[in-house]
Amino acid sequence: MATHSAETPGTPGTKPRKERRANIRVPVRVALSLLCIGRKTYGWAVNISPGGIYVEADEQFPVGARVEVDSLLALEDAVHHLKAEGRVVHTHGNGMGVEFVNLSPHSLLFIRRLVNHFIYNDRR
Repeated sequence: MATHSAETPGTPGTKPRKERRANIRVPVRVALSLLCIGRKTYGWAVNISPGGIYVEADEQFPVGARVEVDSLLALEDAVHHLKAEGRVVHTHGNGMGVEFVNLSPHSLLFIRRLVNHFIYNDRR
């Protein structure tokens, strides 16, 4: 699996820090719901990768919380119902980073297709 490395701005007067990720993230704007211990919140996926999803939502769940992600992903003429288990790995403002846990092979394949489509088509 390729590692994506990017410079992340630091505090003024300090060196930028290197950010290393196992997966490349691509921007999306997809409605979704998150369910955590009987509480449901609605929001938007801001970016996605085969390893996880960044969500902006009205309600935040604590780091470490297990969540169920429910969304419809579309790519050209294909639609995929993403229903995945995840774990909140960080929060910032009104956003949460959710790492996928036990992602189905079909969902993993669809997300990889989505990422590749963005990299090879939408960035030109």
